[in-house]
Amino acid sequence: MRVEQSKKQKKQSRAATLADLRGQLGQSTADALKDSAWSLGVASFDAALGGLALGVVHEVVPQDVLNVGAAAGFVGALALRRLAGEATGPVFWCARHDGLFEAGALSGRGLVNMGADPSRFLLASGRRDEDVLWALEEALRSGAVALAVGEVASASLVATRRLSLAARDHGVPAVLLRTERGLGPSAARTRWRVAAAQSRPPPFAPTAPGRPCWQVALVKGWREQPVSRILEWDHETRCFLDIAGLADHLPETHSGGAVLPFLCTG
Repeated sequence: MRVEQSKKQKKQSRAATLADLRGQLGQSTADALKDSAWSLGVASFDAALGGLALGVVHEVVPQDVLNVGAAAGFVGALALRRLAGEATGPVFWCARHDGLFEAGALSGRGLVNMGADPSRFLLASGRRDEDVLWALEEALRSGAVALAVGEVASASLVATRRLSLAARDHGVPAVLLRTERGLGPSAARTRWRVAAAQSRPPPFAPTAPGRPCWQVALVKGWREQPVSRILEWDHETRCFLDIAGLADHLPETHSGGAVLPFLCTG
């Protein structure tokens, strides 16, 4: 009887110790993620995420095939937010050859118009999704880049898990720009769905093109409820502006629109 009670007490003691260690580990992980995040500058998203975490994979998905350019423009803005912080390395951006013919390639002139230094971008391309994912993983493992971006049609759960491990081990974030038809189970921390939105006309030139503007929905990774906002990019401050509630903005989204960082190669 006493032996059984002793065994039971030991088990309870072990369980309490493990629970305490799990609690400490969870708190340490949460603190680390909080310290290793960069702000989007948008209160609703920052509150939902606690900032955009480093050392993880994020996914950006266009609302449809006509919004691929808009989604890429949003990723470009995310990259500039990353470079605006303390990051010292370049942005590694790898695309599929087919994607370059379909949607165009990054343009140095467009990057300048968005407030970027083109020399901070390292561009590459691969024939297949597997080539892009391999290059992305190698870039993450090098630890020499500030951000790794890959344009792929699809990525398996195993592939995204490998990227997540590489990102975690080296503290470098990755962004996968994916298509809706290729979506499946993923190890990505967040997923954003993006569409072009109508820009506000400049105050002193109503017929001139406005700033880049997106309808952005955070569909995976929120803490409470999905968040959807209309964001405008300010190239001078390198910040997003939440303009959904402003009187001079028309909230309708559309499939067309100028996307500055892309230049058609067809």
